[in-house]
This record gives sequence, structure tokens and C-alpha cells, in this order.
Amino acid sequence: MSAAPNLVKSRRDQTVELALQEVADLSGGVLSPQMVVDFARDPSRKLHWYFEWDDAKAGEQYRLIQAYKLLAAQRKFKVVTSEQDMPILQPPDPIELRQFLSTRTGEGEYVEREVALADPAVRKRNVAAFSAELKGWVRRTSDIEELSEMRAAIEKLLG
Repeated sequence: MSAAPNLVKSRRDQTVELALQEVADLSGGVLSPQMVVDFARDPSRKLHWYFEWDDAKAGEQYRLIQAYKLLAAQRKFKVVTSEQDMPILQPPDPIELRQFLSTRTGEGEYVEREVALADPAVRKRNVAAFSAELKGWVRRTSDIEELSEMRAAIEKLLG
């Protein structure tokens, strides 16, 4: 059993939460990234500090986000097999997989999927990251009763 999360929000988290609630209130309960940015443009708004308003810097940051999305979007198809070389899916339909995986070194580097999975250290970091994503999914869906059996199976497998 993991420790209970710290439910006390920082002042910054509370400020963000209140500001996002204000945006939602102004727009009938609906939020979009565009609405949030438009709201934050005004320097007097509490979300203004969160964004980079220097267009030269923001442009470069946006290009990095675009490059990340480009790498993440590259797919290839593969028939996934078990260690005994038996197809995991019946019939053995090819599935779509990311072509590049992060090296997860904190440097923002990606390598071909086969290279990443052949390197024991990179593979271990990716397995840990994917396991953490599954644990996060279990937490995020904890109030959806229809997924309880799936959550239980995942929790059992992850330990």
C-alpha cells in the first residue's frame, strides 16, 4: 500500500485552480487551451505568470513541442509475439507502435524502438515509465465502476 498523497495544495496550485475555475465560470463551465491563454494575456490575471509572453522564446518552445509531437506520432506496424515467438493477438494482426522511444535520461533524446528495447538500461527505464503510466491510469479511473475489474487485474500484475 502506498502512502496517502499530500492533499494540502500549495498556494500556487490553489491560485491556478481558482483562476481556471474563473475561466470556466466565465465560459459556462467549459475550458479550452485557447480560452485559458486568452484569459491569461491580461498581465493583471493570476495565470499570466505561467506563460512565456516573449514571442521569440515562446516560438522556440512551441517548435520543441511540435518536434516532440512529431517524434511521438511516428508509427510502425509490427506483429507482436511472445518470448516463444507465438503471436500474442489472435489472429496475428499487426499493431501500431511508436517508432521512437525516449531514452528517459532527461535529455529529451529518442532512439528507434528496437534500439531502445535492446539496451537493458533504456529498456528498464521505459518499463518503469510505462508501469507508472498504468498506475496513473488506475488512479485516474478509480471512480469509474465499469473499469474496476480491469483496474484490479492491472494492480495485481503491477504489485
